Amino acid sequence: MAGSLLYHIAMVTKMETESRILLEEFGAASPETDQQLPGAYGDFVSDVVELSKSFLPLTEHSLDVSSRGRLGTEEKIQLYTALYRRTREIGFMVDSQNLDVLGELEVLFQDWRRRVVENAVKAGV
Repeated sequence: MAGSLLYHIAMVTKMETESRILLEEFGAASPETDQQLPGAYGDFVSDVVELSKSFLPLTEHSLDVSSRGRLGTEEKIQLYTALYRRTREIGFMVDSQNLDVLGELEVLFQDWRRRVVENAVKAGV
């Protein structure tokens, strides 16, 4: 789970940086997508929510990543650290054979999965 999240965070950063370099450094003209993009993106988000209902609890709010600012390096580290810390805590529960671990494990897995999907959507993957 950690590797997948880190990979997607890195890819979002890479894709954003490539576009910025092309537009700023090479003086390329920014494509006019203001009119077409909202409709296409809305359809995409709607399809993701509808087609993943049976296995991934997403809402349009959780995929509304286009209106959020991009994560900075510090925020990415904090996100990863928090999820990793929870993963270790659950590992200790497993080691101590705590029966409450099943519910906690499911919540943690859903949180990791949601973060990976949000980052994939932001990257356009």
